[in-house]
Amino acid sequence: MPSCRILTGAGAAFVLAGCGGNSGHEASEGTLTIGHLDSVTIAASADKVNISVLDRNGKVIEAKDGIPIQDTFSLAKIPSRGKKVEVTYFSGPTAIGEISADIELTDGKEEVIIGGNPLGPYNLVSNHRGWSLKRKGVSLTIKGVGFDYTRLDQNSGGNWFRYVDPMITKLGANTIRLYGLPWTDGGADTPGSPAYQAQDVSKMLEFAAKNRMQVLVGVFVDGSATVDRVTQFVNLVQADPNFDAVFGWCVGNEVPSSSFAQVDQLTKSIKGLMKPAANIRPVMTALPTVSSGFVATINSAMPSLDMIGINTFYGSFDAKHSGGGYLNT
Repeated sequence: MPSCRILTGAGAAFVLAGCGGNSGHEASEGTLTIGHLDSVTIAASADKVNISVLDRNGKVIEAKDGIPIQDTFSLAKIPSRGKKVEVTYFSGPTAIGEISADIELTDGKEEVIIGGNPLGPYNLVSNHRGWSLKRKGVSLTIKGVGFDYTRLDQNSGGNWFRYVDPMITKLGANTIRLYGLPWTDGGADTPGSPAYQAQDVSKMLEFAAKNRMQVLVGVFVDGSATVDRVTQFVNLVQADPNFDAVFGWCVGNEVPSSSFAQVDQLTKSIKGLMKPAANIRPVMTALPTVSSGFVATINSAMPSLDMIGINTFYGSFDAKHSGGGYLNT
């Protein structure tokens, strides 16, 4: 069966994965292509890569060192017994990051796409099996919950989400998505204060760290979401002692298309604050009813995003509980 996949262009977010397979003939060697969706961001920290192809026993059978950072690398005549590729990123003589992916060359070719910034702990990688997410080299499947759409108790000191604590841990969720609060929220004493939002995120990060979970931090987007406010907020969160529990940033939730330029501007600002490499995280936004045709619009208007989230409240659970609309399964 011929390989197939749905990918976005260079410098854009990834959305859907594809499928792959082999024909009846198995090639003895093939061409390995490695592409970066955001080589510009990577090149701000790394200047070259080493590429190693390994067999199923972990033995290096092909190696290319000192390749300058670029959108796409192409390595021809790689033995089909190669089953894994490792890409190591360097700044001068110092290795500053590594990413790996399984490969399958028996059909004569393999394409590996690297999304986001691979120098951080979370990596987005596509191969013949489709897209996958890894944390520090280990595959990760998001099992998430989200519940802070509004602040339920303005005076509870960050404990306002306690009513769902037992349920979260029993469900086996590993990720909590925050939506963020309006920047004008905060009471009479601290209206619009980034510190006001950061204190709730800090409490959630503490909870997540204790329960071996991670947090997708929401950045509220409206007319009051200035670059200065968001910068202060991000710096406060990055300085949190439990920042390691942050999975990424979600800039805006179901914003209108008129706000896409603002989302992209804030995304660029947030990425510029991700220093050192340990602070690098993927950045996304969340939109409703995203059709495959609308992906081109998203990529054009918000090219700085690493991924998108789709909010869907539909589904078919049984004959009496069926929603309708997009993703109606």
